[in-house]
Amino acid sequence: MPWGSKFRVESQEQKLVTEEMSSDNVSLGWIKGFAGSGKTLILKDILKRHKIDYPSDDVCFITYTHALGDMVKGEGDIENCHVCTHTQFLSDRRSYDLVCLDEVQDIKLSDLIKIKSYARKLIVCGDNTQQIYPSSASEGEIESVLKYCTERSLHKVYRTTKKILEIADCIYPDANLFAAIPDGQALKRGVDANYAQFNSLEEEVKFIWERARDECAAHESVGILFPKHKDVATFGKVLASILGLPTPPKRGYKYKSGDYEDFNDFWESNDIPLQYVGGGNGSFERGNSEPMVYLLTYHSSKGLDFYSVYLPFLDEDKDIAWDSIRNSIPDIERKLFFVASTRSRGDLTYTFTGNAPHPFLQEIIDEGLLNQIEDFSTGDELADNDDDEDDDFF
Repeated sequence: MPWGSKFRVESQEQKLVTEEMSSDNVSLGWIKGFAGSGKTLILKDILKRHKIDYPSDDVCFITYTHALGDMVKGEGDIENCHVCTHTQFLSDRRSYDLVCLDEVQDIKLSDLIKIKSYARKLIVCGDNTQQIYPSSASEGEIESVLKYCTERSLHKVYRTTKKILEIADCIYPDANLFAAIPDGQALKRGVDANYAQFNSLEEEVKFIWERARDECAAHESVGILFPKHKDVATFGKVLASILGLPTPPKRGYKYKSGDYEDFNDFWESNDIPLQYVGGGNGSFERGNSEPMVYLLTYHSSKGLDFYSVYLPFLDEDKDIAWDSIRNSIPDIERKLFFVASTRSRGDLTYTFTGNAPHPFLQEIIDEGLLNQIEDFSTGDELADNDDDEDDDFF
């Protein structure tokens, strides 16, 4: 099921912001909102409205990641809209009547200034608590570029359930997610938030794959998210061994983030519904016509959501970010873990192999927010924690 197919701009809050930002009286706008508040959907709706009113105008949707851009393109519901990353946009050096920029908090100050210069009308959205790049503009710098803009904030969250809100608040309290108002439908959605411990990587990968495969066969969107590209390679290698297949091809380096064309072709040629999406690799379009499990890094998952999300390999020694990045942004690992943990609109499962989980995961376990599905290290069945429903938020 494609990302945007279940969600449209429907709430009164979203409609009001969309209508105001679509007005001819607004030439510069900034939409702020929590994770899951519908910022990206509003940008899409603004573009669609503009093309209806001004069909000959040139419009552009700028996404920070290739994965989100691919998702927007795959839905195909904005006619004659150029969808690209900000680096592609800047290399084109082309002016537009309307530019909608997603994830503004991840853009460099100099790039934001250039983007503004190419747009007759510019609408941006973002959430500074999800800023994960050391070179990104600060909130104050963004304000300096968007001086005198029309600024609006979204207060409701539509993707995030009570359980995910509690987990996100445990991971990164500074995000202040409990200031958000959960939408009624989000509260009604039943959700499982689990963790599982294993003796070996083979057991861990087998567990995740069997569950993810069955869920995607039931037409649920499934994302398996990893801190680094090397973790994607490890998962693929172990899964291929389990399935009796040769080792998948290593990613190339045609792109900065790596070329996964051969990796994805390997799974397709073996009739395995699995592919990596991100950095210009893979596509969500196949998921519109056939079941598919998606592999992404924490970075490339930004702006996306899935019904079911798995976060594997979270053992106590796991490095979520490279040393150079950790030195640039002291809390970057916590922010990345926060981003990955808020991609689910349904079920969320953390897994690890070894004696102890990653400290961030241990914090969530200590707060009693997760069920241990089964103690695979001993083979013992464990009772579920009954306090995992989302029907009594207030």
